[in-house]
Amino acid sequence: MLLKTFWDYLRINCIRFLIRNFRFFCRTKILSFDLWPVLRSDFLDSLSGSISVQNLFLFNLIEKNLENISGPKKGIYLQENQAWESALIYIWKSKNIGPLIGVPHATVRFWDLRYFSDYRNYDSNCKNSMPLPDKVALNGNVSLNAYKEGRYPQDKIAEVEALRYLEIEKDATNIKKDKNENISNVKVLILTDYLPKVTQLQLRMLMDALPLLNLKFEFILKPHPACPVYEKEFPFLQFKVFQEPIVNLLQDADIVYTSNITSAAVDAYCFGIPVISVLDGSSLNMSPLLGMDHVTFVSTPQELSGALQKDFSISVKERKAFFV
Repeated sequence: MLLKTFWDYLRINCIRFLIRNFRFFCRTKILSFDLWPVLRSDFLDSLSGSISVQNLFLFNLIEKNLENISGPKKGIYLQENQAWESALIYIWKSKNIGPLIGVPHATVRFWDLRYFSDYRNYDSNCKNSMPLPDKVALNGNVSLNAYKEGRYPQDKIAEVEALRYLEIEKDATNIKKDKNENISNVKVLILTDYLPKVTQLQLRMLMDALPLLNLKFEFILKPHPACPVYEKEFPFLQFKVFQEPIVNLLQDADIVYTSNITSAAVDAYCFGIPVISVLDGSSLNMSPLLGMDHVTFVSTPQELSGALQKDFSISVKERKAFFV
């Protein structure tokens, strides 16, 4: 397999030489600027860099694992539109194993461009069309609308239930929170990110907001498994770290304070708890709750302190339907 990957790499580099004039097609008549400086690094890395080797190795690895599988079989994979998925789809269909279903298991974010492409790439009759699964299983109105607006082929979409969130919806029924009704401590559940720098930004903003708070707050924190957080790192916040399931922690939370990109924010939203999400000011709003009611986005300590002390009264019935 390693030898085959090596020969494939040499072949790809020959192809790169044949399409070396690609850079001249990066200046369009509609746009007055050249896109080549933006695309150059990714283009070269995809054809002759480490990404090229990685993709070729994954292609051959998938091909090796599927060589003894014969149909009819049904395939289901986690759809995030990473490079290996195109290899899986191509090899699976070339062997005619059976139907292949892609499943976006959590949320489809508005600015997550991995899920969107020029609609002409979806045309199977078009030369060099995108490898697509036979069906995409979408588990909610937000994801469904995003795919429709992206002009994804409707005959390749299947609506399914969001089993992950059924327990949350069940527990959240008839829950109503009001921070101003004789609550001595406002309990804030902090849900952090898998990226250390994002987690650091989130917690430092909270530290800077503390002197601006007039109410008494109690902080509990559930870190992302890939980025542990320890109480001694931020002693000034005096939070307690918990590793138990989110649904258990939501039972006692009045507000949920999240990083921008985490899908855990959806758990809180489905539970009927107001969500405050951090914007870092240097990237797009990647929150899965973009455009939803009862969600506040903050980018400064002043905005965060205002959001934490804002009067709110929210019931589960007031939320937009996120999942089917």
